[in-house]
Amino acid sequence: MDYNPTQYTVQVGGTNGQIVSITNGTTGQFLGANTGANPSWQTVSAPSGSMQAMISGYTLSASINQNTTRFLNLESLGVPATTTQAAASCVVVQAGTIKNLYIITQQAPSAGQTYTFNIAKNGTAQAMAAVIADTNKTGNETGNSFTVVAGDRLELYVTLSATATTLDQMVWSVGHYVT
Repeated sequence: MDYNPTQYTVQVGGTNGQIVSITNGTTGQFLGANTGANPSWQTVSAPSGSMQAMISGYTLSASINQNTTRFLNLESLGVPATTTQAAASCVVVQAGTIKNLYIITQQAPSAGQTYTFNIAKNGTAQAMAAVIADTNKTGNETGNSFTVVAGDRLELYVTLSATATTLDQMVWSVGHYVT
């Protein structure tokens, strides 16, 4: 059999060793095996508004002291917190809505104190604050959201109240819902 770059022969596991010819799919397609009598190329697509990505990260040994604000890269995998907002930016690659921010910390702020997490878009704070207070170690913001377009820069930042316990370790995630 001669090789033909536009056609492959795929054995379908049917009776008597059936052979089916299938043309090449296009980028982003997969071969669906349960699509009827013969396999066929399928395209994955999600309805508008469904979560396409979860942006998440963590940091260890951040040493964020009371009464300060520090920036964290949303996609950080252990990168320390910084005082420079631009150094913490991640770039959005597809338009959508950012919502459902969740935070878990290793430390609790202490009685009467808070850790307030927020997201900035292109250097401007958005109305999305997850507050962890008192002896709690988790917080979320699921009521507010904001839109983004490809090229927008996002930063996560945290502000510790006046006498909050030093914050060293935390993990976070937020949904990116494609429009």
